[in-house]
Order: sequence, then structure tokens, then C-alpha cells
Amino acid sequence: MVLVSCGTAKQDDEQIFSKDKKGITDDFIFQLKSEKDIYTLNEPLQIYAELEYVGESDEITIYHAGSPFILELKELNNNFDFGYAMDTPLLNTQFKKGEPFRIPYSFSGGYNEFSPDDYVQFVKKLMDGEFPIGRYVISGRTDFYIETDESKQTYNMEQSIEFEVVEN
Repeated sequence: MVLVSCGTAKQDDEQIFSKDKKGITDDFIFQLKSEKDIYTLNEPLQIYAELEYVGESDEITIYHAGSPFILELKELNNNFDFGYAMDTPLLNTQFKKGEPFRIPYSFSGGYNEFSPDDYVQFVKKLMDGEFPIGRYVISGRTDFYIETDESKQTYNMEQSIEFEVVEN
């Protein structure tokens, strides 16, 4: 199953630039990181999501879909919301205390026959790894659980970072 969404909801013009956002919930630290606030046209993005276990045990197993992260992209100049598509098998990942699990951001969105042409052209560029000039927000969240003797504990932490792509 693939889930893809798009929209044109208004976004505040408020600046929320940040290269590093961190969320801590119980035994886990979730971070979205960008090496820069501003990238030049055709420069590869250096943005990633990171999850670290900091609890009392030496290791722990988490259960999640294709990834423990959901990373949605929004382009602010045109108000394009690209959503996120992911495989949904049940996987598990072993975490060792203090060893972060990191994945780089990669575009995961799409379009259909009802999508406007400008949106389709934009998505095609993103699919080719080309981020057009503009301001972007990546909203990330975790979606995983751990099993304890008594129950399941779900972790849904959220972070957002903004970056800009400019002319060379």
C-alpha cells in the first residue's frame, strides 16, 4: 500500500529556520538535522533524521513500518505539500544504548492524473533529486513501539526544520 498526499494549504511566512531540532521522550532522543540552513541550486541536501536510545538497558528492540521515521516535505513559495509514502510491513530494529540510528532525507511523494501540471513538474524535479529554488519545511515524526512485560508503548515524537534553496 502506498499513501501519497498533496495540498495547497496556506503557510505562515514566519521564519522557523533551524539546522538542528531535538525531541526527547522517555528513553529516546529524536532529531532532525541539516548541515546548512541554505543550499544552492543542484547542491545535494545533507539532511537526516536520527533516533537514539538512552534508556537503562544496554539494548532495546523497536517495532515499526518501513522506517521508524515519517518525513513530510512542504514547499512554502508555492504552498505544495508532498506528503510521504512508505512501505508498511512490520519490521524490528535493535538499538544499542548511545548508538544513534540515522537515515538521510530522500523525497517520497507523488502525483496522480488530477494533480495540476505545475505540481507534477515540481514533483518530477524532486524525484530526480533536484530541489528548485524556494523555502522548504521537513516535518518529521517517529512512529514505533516497544514491548514491555505489561504492554506496548508507542512513541510519536515530532520535529520540523526549514531550509532554503537559492541560485548559485
